[in-house]
Amino acid sequence: MENLTQLLKRYGKNRWSSHWVGERPDVRDGEMLAAILKNIGFPQQTEFDASQMVSLERSDAAYLLAYISTQSLAYGLGRKPSQGVVKSVSEALRDLDDSALFFTNGNWMEPNSISWYSLSQSTFDAGVIGFDAKHAFVFWVQDED
Repeated sequence: MENLTQLLKRYGKNRWSSHWVGERPDVRDGEMLAAILKNIGFPQQTEFDASQMVSLERSDAAYLLAYISTQSLAYGLGRKPSQGVVKSVSEALRDLDDSALFFTNGNWMEPNSISWYSLSQSTFDAGVIGFDAKHAFVFWVQDED
């Protein structure tokens, strides 16, 4: 998990971002997302509805992680991350095995119909959660307009 840890540290220097990398929590599958999010103090609302989270393919998780780590959520919608950043993120996600699952809190891949399930008190928040049989990570960004 060294490549992913280093990447998240590099992109997580923004005061509005939070990240964690570690061992997969020992909880039932239905509690996994909440258990991972707790490592960064989320969700900030009292009730967490895991059914609102959206499953991602690995390539979409890489693209979204590249996007939210380099673009403003408030003013960067519609912009694309550089191919170099997407490639770096894709390579770092290889730290997780082929069975890894990825999730986010909204529909970020459709520019004309963006919607999200907010996990913070901020105007905007987005993130990626990933885990395999042994490891897990979360990277989350908040933004204000």
